[in-house]
Amino acid sequence: MKILVLNGSPKKRSDTMVLTNSFLSGIKSVNRDDINIEIINVIEKNIKPCLGCFKCWENKNARCVIDDDQNEIIQKYSELKDGKTELEDKMQDFIDYKFEDIKNKSYSLI
Repeated sequence: MKILVLNGSPKKRSDTMVLTNSFLSGIKSVNRDDINIEIINVIEKNIKPCLGCFKCWENKNARCVIDDDQNEIIQKYSELKDGKTELEDKMQDFIDYKFEDIKNKSYSLI
């Protein structure tokens, strides 16, 4: 089972990550050998805003024409076979712009 965590908070130790790490600890306690957990801190990635060109839809491969770290994230996201869950770190209705860019540039995966 692959688990991909996209930490959208500008803080690596946000309240959301404390909750997420507790969740991941519960999963790890199952003692299965096939559990693979990867955490990506979005704030460390080079993500440019969506151009709205819809090439990801036209090419039917979900790859963005913008050469940034988004394509790596899209590839990892599309390899997930089990369920997908998103946790967003919101503080007074603030969402980190890089995490929002990832969401905007991932609509072709839906």
